[in-house]
This record gives sequence, C-alpha cells and structure tokens, in this order.
Amino acid sequence: MKLFPCTLVYVDVDAMPGPNSTSRDPLSYVTQAICLNHSLRRLGEPPLTIVTNAPDLVSQRFVSVPAGKRPHVMQLAATIELPKNTPFYAAHFKLDLLDQLAGSLPPDTMLLDADMVALLPLAHELIERCAEAGLGVFDISDQVFPAYGSERVAEDLEVVAYQRLMNPRWYGGKFMLATPAALRRLVPCMRVT
Repeated sequence: MKLFPCTLVYVDVDAMPGPNSTSRDPLSYVTQAICLNHSLRRLGEPPLTIVTNAPDLVSQRFVSVPAGKRPHVMQLAATIELPKNTPFYAAHFKLDLLDQLAGSLPPDTMLLDADMVALLPLAHELIERCAEAGLGVFDISDQVFPAYGSERVAEDLEVVAYQRLMNPRWYGGKFMLATPAALRRLVPCMRVT
C-alpha cells in the first residue's frame, strides 16, 4: 500500500479563526504542518502534502526549511460557498479536498489535521485493515462529547444524518485513511447533505 499523507490548510484572512484556534495568524496551520511533515519523515513516511487554496502564501512559510525537507504543496479546487462566520469555516473545505483526492490520486490517502505530530509509525496491520474496509478513522467521541455536551453533539450529528442515531460517534478528522474507491463512494453521499 502506497500512502499519500496530506493535510488541508485553507487560508482566508477575512474569515474568523476556528473556535479552537488561539492564533490570529492565518498561516499558523502551515507552521504546524511543517512540524507534522518533520515528524512523518522522521518515521520514514512519505512527505506531507499541504493542499491549499493559497499555494504561494503557504510556500512563503518554507523559507527557513531546507529544500529537501519541505512538505509538498497542492492547489485545492474549492467549490463550497458559505458565510465567513461559519464555525469551523475552513474545515468545511475538507469535502472539496476529499472530492479532489477521490478523482485524481492512485495511492491511499492519509488525511491528517495539521496540528498533529506523528510519534510512532502506523502498524502495518492497521493499514491493511483500513485498506480492506476502504476507510479508517479515529474516533474522538470521548473528547468531543464532554467538551461540547453529549446532547448538543448528538443533535448536530443527527441534523447531518437526517435521522436519529442510536450510537452517535464523532470522528473529528484528526486522522483518516481511505482508498480512492472508498472516497469515490463516500463523497457523493456527503455532497447530498
């Protein structure tokens, strides 16, 4: 299995920072992605690709990073339009990212949040299980439900699902491993909602 580690860095200086961000720097996630790239490379993983709507701005942050150790940069084909004050505004563009990756890349996508650090290599068995299932995600329900309130989170999930959920789970997006075929099945379902 050939992995393609990537992260979304959506830059919009007019949008409000995410609710969990304490930085007013619109490129702070680029700095975090550089750290993520270093940690992935240290573990022998392929270099990180930053998918962004502002590749020139993002690349400017690489000045202090030696050329051979920089993440790759890819242009995001953004199609979503929503108000700039939407909570977690930039995260909504992950749908565009998944759509783009489903249609253009043969390796299995490893989508990571930029504010992560890779401490240990992925277990080969875990990668195989995700490949067999087509999709593997990291369940962060135990962190999200207490922080935002179980009832509120469940209600939000049910709005998106258009139905009552017996066992709501929050997968948050910190880590996702997906085959192109799984993304091709998943993205149209997500676009309908």
